[in-house]
Amino acid sequence: MKVDSNFDGDWSDICEYCGKPQEAHKIDHGSYEGTHYIHRMPCAPEQEQIKRKWRKRALTVKGFVLLGWILVPLFIAIVGFANYWVGLLLFIIALAKIAIEYIKLFGNAEKWIPGHKERMEKKSKMEHYYYHCEKNPDGFRNIFTENLADEEKDV
Repeated sequence: MKVDSNFDGDWSDICEYCGKPQEAHKIDHGSYEGTHYIHRMPCAPEQEQIKRKWRKRALTVKGFVLLGWILVPLFIAIVGFANYWVGLLLFIIALAKIAIEYIKLFGNAEKWIPGHKERMEKKSKMEHYYYHCEKNPDGFRNIFTENLADEEKDV
């Protein structure tokens, strides 16, 4: 029987966060179709450290977004002062992008953006197919070679 676990270390090692053995974090999910699932769950201090790390990443991303919200309009303003028509064009493009994002966030994008629903369905299908191709690479190779053989016959 195959054992599946998210923990590569020794269960008798001491957790660096709470000081207990790793065995205390062990959760046995049982067996399913010939695989036994044993996972290590993080303790409360480790969960807090993970949350702090994610908060720090989120703050960094928010900083970059805020910087983009400041630098892009500043660039548009500077170019607008240099040349009236270029500035006007960039201002109109910026307004259009804001309107599109507003519609995506708060409105019915399928109603206002032509082809949005079809693009989203195609993207969803591609992600679904990609997921299954990664899960079964041998099956994907078989289908791929069959499709190539069929294309060669047609040519």
